[in-house]
Amino acid sequence: DNVSVTGKVASPGLVKYEPGENWRYFIERAGGFDRDAHGSKTLVYKMYKGVWIAAGDAGDIQSGDVIYVPARPANYRWDRFRDVVTILTAISTTAVLYFNVFSK
Repeated sequence: DNVSVTGKVASPGLVKYEPGENWRYFIERAGGFDRDAHGSKTLVYKMYKGVWIAAGDAGDIQSGDVIYVPARPANYRWDRFRDVVTILTAISTTAVLYFNVFSK
């Protein structure tokens, strides 16, 4: 009885099934996420249902299930940084305009 852990983990492959454990347990047994993992997008293929489910909604893992950890997009960090800077710039610009208009 095994669970397959694939994708962006330190040691992809089969992990011995342990009843009652969730997907995080099996990720840890596969060495954890690697640095390029997009952990929040992890999926679980529920063998008995024949469907992919977001890991957070998968509940207990069953023998034969597959856990897939996708790679983070290549420009993910830069895109996130750019979005934060854009939002902060918009907020600060709005604040400056507000104080200039209403402080007189």
